[in-house]
Amino acid sequence: MLIEVNNISKKFDLPKFKLSSKENSFISVIDNFSMDIDSKDFICLVGNNGSGKTTLLKILADLITQDEGSIGRNGKISFVSTNERSFFWRLSVKENLRFFSSLANNKVSILDDDLINILGIDKFIEKRFMNLSSGQKKRVMIARSLISEADIFLFDEITNSLDELSRKQIIDFIYEDIFLKKNKAIVWATHNPHEINKKYNKLIDLNKENRDV
Repeated sequence: MLIEVNNISKKFDLPKFKLSSKENSFISVIDNFSMDIDSKDFICLVGNNGSGKTTLLKILADLITQDEGSIGRNGKISFVSTNERSFFWRLSVKENLRFFSSLANNKVSILDDDLINILGIDKFIEKRFMNLSSGQKKRVMIARSLISEADIFLFDEITNSLDELSRKQIIDFIYEDIFLKKNKAIVWATHNPHEINKKYNKLIDLNKENRDV
């Protein structure tokens, strides 16, 4: 088992100016939640905005800590989101990837990998990150996430704002090249499970009390 989650809960404090005297001073985002992630899992994590998808992924990645419960981790974890702020906007795609590759102490440059060609990054690798389209930025984010050679990839609604063709290309790449060929576990957070067309083997619906895990 790569990750074992046992009865975790997470609350966030609410700003005092938004509260009335009868309201709680916190909001419960994750409540008594359990799940397991196996090496052969492609998990679809479904939920509306505010259902706790991002919070759960960040807890799994050890970016934030749960208030209650326990998590056992057995492998490297990569959290992939649409947060672009960690990139150097005035640097080229090549310069960004070289920098993140050096941070990961990669002996082989990611720029020499077939991944660059498979994702189509070679076509805009000299462009500044700030000048890329949304779809191109998502491809660069995926490339950076693979630098760590993680065992588990947590994708946080990375296809938002993409056109249908770009969405399909990225989903097919993740399924075929990361999940099937490289045997990496995937957790795919989305509000629309139909976008991955039954590629998953487990469905967790954060909108429901009874979850199919």
